[in-house]
Amino acid sequence: MIAEQIFCGWKLPGADLNPLQLSAAMQIYVYDLPTQFNENWLVDKRCSNHLFAAEVAIHRILLSSPLRTLNPDEADFFFLPVYVSCKFSPKTGFPSIGHAPQTIHSAVSLVSSVMPYWNRSKGSDHIFVATHDFGACFHSMVCTFL
Repeated sequence: MIAEQIFCGWKLPGADLNPLQLSAAMQIYVYDLPTQFNENWLVDKRCSNHLFAAEVAIHRILLSSPLRTLNPDEADFFFLPVYVSCKFSPKTGFPSIGHAPQTIHSAVSLVSSVMPYWNRSKGSDHIFVATHDFGACFHSMVCTFL
């Protein structure tokens, strides 16, 4: 079961790929971003199992979710899998997210220059995961880059 692999091997009671029983009528397109935004960070094992690892788990769940569409023209929402919590401070061992605003900006620049969907909605139907304490601050930080 994928949910077991995602949550550090723990078997969650009743875990499935659509826990909220969302209708498959809602479709989410998952951008296939270059690995520098996500998979490259997984060389540090903490990335997929630390306190803020939900950004990795949500990405993995969406990849095999019945809500996922491979056709962006059918999508209601667009998911950008950017793992900003996976850079760790050598001093404290906690996520160090000073790079996050620029990383998110780079991802937005990429998708807005390659596909029309960000520009069509000015990003209002695009989803990022910000599972750390600074998530609420990113909007204003990212907007200064756009």
